[in-house]
Amino acid sequence: MLNEETRNRISGFWNKKQNVVYWLVAIVVLTIGALFMTVLVIGAIVQYNNPSKPRAVDESLYFESSKVVTEAGTNAEAYWSKDGQQIIYQAKMADDQCDKIYIMNVDGTNKKRVDKTGGFNTCSYFLNDPNYILYSTSGTTYGENGQCPPKADRELGYVWPLYDTNINLVNVQTSEVVAPITNDKGVYNAEGTLSPDRNWLVYTSTRDGDLELYKLYIGQSTNGSSNGKPIVEQIPTRLTFTPGYDGGAFFSHDGSKIVYRSNRPSSTEALVRYQTFIKAKIAESQHLEIYVMNADGSNQQRITHTPESVVNFSPYFMPNDEGIIFSSNREDPRVFHLYIMDIHGNHVTRITEEGSFNSFPMFSPDGQYLIYSSNRDTKNPYDMNIVVAKWKPFSFPKQSL
Repeated sequence: MLNEETRNRISGFWNKKQNVVYWLVAIVVLTIGALFMTVLVIGAIVQYNNPSKPRAVDESLYFESSKVVTEAGTNAEAYWSKDGQQIIYQAKMADDQCDKIYIMNVDGTNKKRVDKTGGFNTCSYFLNDPNYILYSTSGTTYGENGQCPPKADRELGYVWPLYDTNINLVNVQTSEVVAPITNDKGVYNAEGTLSPDRNWLVYTSTRDGDLELYKLYIGQSTNGSSNGKPIVEQIPTRLTFTPGYDGGAFFSHDGSKIVYRSNRPSSTEALVRYQTFIKAKIAESQHLEIYVMNADGSNQQRITHTPESVVNFSPYFMPNDEGIIFSSNREDPRVFHLYIMDIHGNHVTRITEEGSFNSFPMFSPDGQYLIYSSNRDTKNPYDMNIVVAKWKPFSFPKQSL
C-alpha cells in the first residue's frame, strides 16, 4: 500500500497534469474561435469589396414555363412576326463560316434558311406581311455568292468588325432580294428593327462617320417603294448626335418611344480611342448604358447608371411599356443575365438564373411570351440556343409623386 506522502505526491502531480490539460484545451478552443472569427471577417471584407457573385434567382417567379427551341450552333437575335406565329433569327451552324438567316415556328418546328446572299447576314426582321423580311448583309446586293468577311484581329482585344453592310428587302418564299433598303458604299448599316405597325425602320449606321441611330419610312412596302419612290433613294432621319456608339434600338409598343444602348466616351482620351477604332471599322467592347427617347429623337434620357466596367445592352420594352427588359453583366463581369426595371431605371431585378449568357430578349406581340438567347444546357460551350418562355404578368411598384 502507498503511504500518505506518496499518495499526496501522485495526487499533486495528477492535479498539475489536469490543470495543464485544461489550459491546453482552453488555448485550442480560443485559437479555433479566433481563427473562425478571422475567417468571418475576411469573408465579409471580400464580399463587401467584391459583391459580384450573383445571387440565386427563382425563375418561376417570372416564367410559367420555358422551352429551348434550337438544338445546336450559335442561335441569336430571334424576333417575332407581327402575328406571333413565327420567329426569325440568325444562326451559325456547323457548316457555316458566318451567320445566316433562318425562320421557324414558335415551337421550333419547320426551320428554314431564308437568305441567299453570301457573306455575313444579320439583324433580320419580319415585315407586316410575314412573306417579306429585312436583314443586313455584307454580301453583294442581289444575291450573288460572296465570301464571309475576315474576322477581327483579337490581338486588339475584345473587338468586332463593322462590316460594310446594307439592309435588303427579301421574299421569304424565294429567298430573293426584292430591293435594297439602303445602298451606301463603305458604310455599316445594321441593327435594324421595325415599329409595331411595321411602317418605320430604326437602325444604326456609320453614314455620317459615327455609329448613330437613323429612322426611315418604309410604309409596309413589299416592293421596295413607298409614296411612289424607291426607299433606297429616301434620306433617313438622324436621331442621335452625341459622339459615341448608339445602337440596338427598339420601338415601344405604342410606337411613341425608342429604347437603345449607348456608349458616350467620358474623357478626351476615351473619345480619341473610340474614333480611332471607328475609322478602322472596328467596334470595341465597352461600357454601355440604356437610354430612352421619343420616336422623333427628342428627350433622350439615360436610365441606367453603372460603373465603367458594366455592359448593359439588348433592351426591349415590357408589354405595358412601363418597364424595360435588358441584358447586363452588372453582378459578374463574366456573366450576362436578363434584368427588368421600370421606365425610370428603378427597381432593377434579375430574372434569369441558368447559363452564363442570356440576352436579346423580345416579348411576343400579345405580351404573353418572352424569347431570348441563352447558353444554358448547351452541349458545346460556344453554342447558344433560343428559349421561348411563358411570361407571368408583372407590375412595378407605383412611383410616388
